[in-house]
Amino acid sequence: MTALTQAQAITIPHSGFTYPSVSYTATGGVGNSPAETIVFFFDPDSSTARADDFALFRQVNRDRPELVARNLLQTVGQPFFSYHRLHTPTSAPQQIIPVPQGSLPWRHTVSRHGSPADTGTAALIDSVRAVQINYTATNGRTGAAERTRTLSRVVWLPNAGMAVKRSCGDEPILGIALTAAAAMVAGAPEITLTWPQAV
Repeated sequence: MTALTQAQAITIPHSGFTYPSVSYTATGGVGNSPAETIVFFFDPDSSTARADDFALFRQVNRDRPELVARNLLQTVGQPFFSYHRLHTPTSAPQQIIPVPQGSLPWRHTVSRHGSPADTGTAALIDSVRAVQINYTATNGRTGAAERTRTLSRVVWLPNAGMAVKRSCGDEPILGIALTAAAAMVAGAPEITLTWPQAV
């Protein structure tokens, strides 16, 4: 698999988000990035008579979604997915805190990670460090024959939002263009090149 290009953009299921907004190249800028997009989502299960029955699907890039599991119910009082982010208070150590459901959805709105604009709310999603999945599984039966088990699992994302280390030869992230100023110094022409520190 390789990364989706802008020409192959998809709408993330159950959202109005189109992804990606730019094409991601491989290290060194040659070819397409090898990082595919994997999306997990719950959909109502139309193959059962229950109105509250869901199925879990997995989609890779533009491929057709694949069924992962069915006979799943939403756990009472819990969303299927909840998120936890890294928070750095000014006078306390870093901590992982829940993301309020009312603040979702989050979206990375700056096309280039690590650029000067990649701060504040534009980069808030980079602080997500865990996804908690909550659901209740059933045996697919009803009434007295039904058996259920409520499950919750946390998937840690320790490297999410981490800057990719640059190496010699990679294009630096400067934020603004290089500027040049010409002057005469001691009767000889001199050009001073100025650029900001790379992020």
